[in-house]
Amino acid sequence: MTSVPAAKRKRVAMNRKKAWRKYSNIQDVEDFLEEQRQQLRTGGLASEKSNEALFFEDKTAHRKGQKKSASKSTKPRGPIQHKVDLRIRPHPRVPPIPKALPRQERRKSSRVLQIQAQERKGIYSENKQKRLDEAKQQRTLATGNRKREKELLDERKATFDLWDCDMVKKIKKSGIEADEHFLRQTKKTPAKLPPRYQDKPSKFPAVEIIAPGASYNPSLEDHQDLVNATYEIELKKQKAEEKLDRWHKIPKLSAKQAQATYIDEMSAGLFHDDENQKGDAEDVEGEKGLLPNPPTTFENRKTKKRKRKERALKEKEKEMKAEKRLKIRQNEVYRLRSIAKEMEKEKADAAIEREKRLQREKEREKIPKSLGHHKLEEEPMVIKLSDELVGSLRQLKPEGNLLRDRYKSLQKRNIIESRVWKRGGKAKYKEYEKKSHKEITS
Repeated sequence: MTSVPAAKRKRVAMNRKKAWRKYSNIQDVEDFLEEQRQQLRTGGLASEKSNEALFFEDKTAHRKGQKKSASKSTKPRGPIQHKVDLRIRPHPRVPPIPKALPRQERRKSSRVLQIQAQERKGIYSENKQKRLDEAKQQRTLATGNRKREKELLDERKATFDLWDCDMVKKIKKSGIEADEHFLRQTKKTPAKLPPRYQDKPSKFPAVEIIAPGASYNPSLEDHQDLVNATYEIELKKQKAEEKLDRWHKIPKLSAKQAQATYIDEMSAGLFHDDENQKGDAEDVEGEKGLLPNPPTTFENRKTKKRKRKERALKEKEKEMKAEKRLKIRQNEVYRLRSIAKEMEKEKADAAIEREKRLQREKEREKIPKSLGHHKLEEEPMVIKLSDELVGSLRQLKPEGNLLRDRYKSLQKRNIIESRVWKRGGKAKYKEYEKKSHKEITS
């Protein structure tokens, strides 16, 4: 019989944590910990228990060599107990879990018992009655919604014969005669769009027609009207600039005057004159003579009798004001006609205000909206002066920029926000001569 050679022990360097985790044998430690956990589950650690808890004296044991007498009355054997079933049986050394005591109900106060008795009779408080009414209203709405949904479902159900051709609606679309369902599924019928799908963001036309005076060969009246309109626009701009200049106008001073003013401003408050000192002394004396509350003397002090009279006067005045308000409220019953007239007047004023608001909204539609941080700047009107007019298209010089005109039109129609249009300049290239080329040419 040949002996099997023993496996060669693998030599591993154990000076790294990686080798410890991979090649260390910790099975004995895991067995020890598992045994400790088993002891804790079954009554506690054996090392901490006393000898009486671990061992017991068997007093029924027979002496050595003595045979046990066989009993004639043998008890019937019970069902066979398997070892697997022992694991689910309660352990004799593990105490059972204590049963939770029933929670004692708190004794209700007399006020709570009184409220419950009133609620049994159908008498509820104001807040609870309000909540009950709201809950009832919600239940009614929910019932109505469910009923309405059920009716809609019933309407959607097919209540006609599917194979009856006369019940199917026939539609003729682009030379095809078929039912509505077939055309919808084959994308022959257009989808139903939202009601405001076709609404444009602005009422401005995409292409604005310029004034007739801007033509290459306009009439005299049209050209003069355009010149006058342009003049008015330029005059408004000039007035706005002049107003701004007046606000920011700085007086011109010579260098000597500016230096003197600077010295006076910087030295203000450093030196006191005699007159200022006298004025300050008088102010101090005047301030000392004034007190926030004058001293109370024996003659003008408030006694209890005087305070009681003032309190009675205040209460009487309060009662008189309340009676007056009550009389005014009672007299309003006799002025029902005037109240009706006032209500009619308020309705008429509200209708007028509504019309004005609608008119303002219509006018606001003609004004471009401010969608961004910048304000829309109108382009200057294209105009040719009288000496620049020509009668032939060959000699006409084009003005304006078509791309810029379309760009401003998009901003005016609220399609894009107002922006600052910056024209990008061409990059300046640096010219230099290569060293190698320079050496060759020289």
